[in-house]
Amino acid sequence: MAPNPQSTPPPAIADTTESAAIADPSVSAESPVIADSPGTAESSVIVENFGTARIGTRIVDPVLRTTLQQVLRAAAWVGNQGPREAEFVFLAGRYSEAPARIIGGTPRGIRRRPVRFEHCEAEWLWDARLPDPSAEHDAAILYFHGGAFVAGGLNSYRRYTARMARTSALPVLTVDYRQLPYNHIRDSLHDGLEAYRSLLDAGFPAGRLILAGDSAGGGLALRLALAARDLGMPLPAGISVTSPWADFDSTARLAHPNARHDAVLPTAGPDMVVRRGIAIDGKVDPRWSVVNHDFTGLPPILVQVGSEEMLLSDALEIAKRCEEAHVPLRLQIRSRTPHSMIYLGAGLLGDGRAAMADAAAFHRGVLDTPAGGTRVA
Repeated sequence: MAPNPQSTPPPAIADTTESAAIADPSVSAESPVIADSPGTAESSVIVENFGTARIGTRIVDPVLRTTLQQVLRAAAWVGNQGPREAEFVFLAGRYSEAPARIIGGTPRGIRRRPVRFEHCEAEWLWDARLPDPSAEHDAAILYFHGGAFVAGGLNSYRRYTARMARTSALPVLTVDYRQLPYNHIRDSLHDGLEAYRSLLDAGFPAGRLILAGDSAGGGLALRLALAARDLGMPLPAGISVTSPWADFDSTARLAHPNARHDAVLPTAGPDMVVRRGIAIDGKVDPRWSVVNHDFTGLPPILVQVGSEEMLLSDALEIAKRCEEAHVPLRLQIRSRTPHSMIYLGAGLLGDGRAAMADAAAFHRGVLDTPAGGTRVA
């Protein structure tokens, strides 16, 4: 039986949760860093701490530590040796998408249609029992894959986004946005804006769209919403992200206890990508990081993250911004769920399926909420 989460809206995340965890390195990584608190009626943030991880997740955790994390740690070490070495690592990440064609076929009962934008490719996936999104412009999910801006794509994410389309009963448009080393994250954002505009131009109401993504793609989805707001574009109904990479300054992440406990991401990984790929002339514009923006006016947000993830620090910063701007946020913290395991394990692990079901419920909830409402599904 799935654990029952405890939902409590904390009154002041900036003062009582993350700061306490950072100041006290003895905080156990066996449980979520955020502590439950009484909350206030004015809070816009709801935190759900899920109980013990299921057996599948507990088995996968040490496997990832001894396999994937070691590969990523080696890649970070190579990338830190110099610009040429970093370019090699980034290109290797891009080429890793090719083998995914073998396992990236369209699942049974799902329809697929490719889309071409000016600088990148995308594809629609939808349940065969539903209308073609090119014929019926009702509601849709715009999805951005993870991969630290160097890996991931349509092939490696097809089964996951197909499951999202089926579970949410919504068509999903996945964007294979431009990545490092030959394109900057500003180009990634440009591609995201182009995809969003295309949906609006096709006749999809903004209030019937959901922006979604995981890891780097989760941060990109949030950044896209901020850019759309600043450009005066209509905003989507909601934003649904998993383990979002939202801060390109690694200071807070490295100070957090989870920097030593993440089962997937090596400590030096995100910083290497930033220094060797995202920084320009050694400098990183603070505006590129989602957490450095005012969130005022954004729609309801769902953030799902594991209790031992390094990117829990980023999720906590997002919660602060939402609290300050009174943006409805549901922050779900799943015990010991490794980075992006909610994505990778959606078809295999119970915790992944539960997370997908919760995301689908959020999608239905925000689409059922009238414009101007504040419901968080």
